[in-house]
Amino acid sequence: MVTFIAPSRVNLAMLANRAAIDQHREREGAIMQDMEAFADVHALPEPPHGWRDFSYSILLDGRLAIVRQGSGLHDDGTAGPAGDNAPRSCRVHTFDGSREDWALDVRGIAFPFVSRLADGRWLLVDGLAGHEALSGHLFAADGSPLSSLRLGARISNVLCAPDNSIWVNYSDEGVYAGRLANGDWPLSTGGIVRFSPEGRVLGSLMDKIPMAWGGDNPMSLIGNECWVHGYPKPQLVRMAGDDCEIFPCPVENPGALAGDGRFILLARRFPWEASFSLHERQGGQLALVGEWSQGAGAIAQPRLLQGHGDLLHIVEGGRWIKVSTGAFRDFLAHSPRRAR
Repeated sequence: MVTFIAPSRVNLAMLANRAAIDQHREREGAIMQDMEAFADVHALPEPPHGWRDFSYSILLDGRLAIVRQGSGLHDDGTAGPAGDNAPRSCRVHTFDGSREDWALDVRGIAFPFVSRLADGRWLLVDGLAGHEALSGHLFAADGSPLSSLRLGARISNVLCAPDNSIWVNYSDEGVYAGRLANGDWPLSTGGIVRFSPEGRVLGSLMDKIPMAWGGDNPMSLIGNECWVHGYPKPQLVRMAGDDCEIFPCPVENPGALAGDGRFILLARRFPWEASFSLHERQGGQLALVGEWSQGAGAIAQPRLLQGHGDLLHIVEGGRWIKVSTGAFRDFLAHSPRRAR
């Protein structure tokens, strides 16, 4: 097992003199240099005037989808809709690390999340839609509207898999909602639900593994497999069609994972420490290979922490950071060991 610890970031306001500031900057540069030894880092494009980046997602082709929402001002500077949850216009753009492209414009969604089906159709969901509402909206590749789906209420994340299935995750308000007026349980009480592109329920976490479940745990996709951190027990749940498997979770508070079949790369979520660990699948266990951390407070709480295939994606501080399972394994194998 190999363990690496990089220096922690210090608040510049707490540094007493210029020499200390210079020393801090040198140390911060070393942190990024260390991370860039195994990560690709790209600066995010700035949103235009009157717009803000609302949410991010990783698409099947590896591009970053950016959902931009009107920031409360029209392009001419006049006041827009009041309240953070007021429906506003939203725009979806894609970014490959160097080029940004427009994808579609949508109106009337207060809390939008986006993904894209393998056949090229766009899926935009409204996280604040009601239980009986059509919360999912499909668009053609050119942005023209197609149809709407009933995907449940209080959606916190949505991911489309290579087999065209749709994985939907719900917040606590959805998971622990009461029965509907007709006596049925809401879709969201499934915890994580898998849908067909037509909106047919293909299965749910609660159907396979009845368990105490805290909503809003980030999902990751490895091929058509959906991985998520179980709660309150420290465990990882792998869902692949009708198959479910539970692994004891080897780290505290995992936020996302990536993998190449044999190896699993994990990133922590709370507190965010820019902490990565590599594990080898050995039967029903995950054996630690090595880990690396910048230390607590070294990086801001990420806006996106998502695994997709063998890549971990982090969006924070105007940066898009990508860490591949193979690159991190090579980094552990060829870097000198550091003591804690």
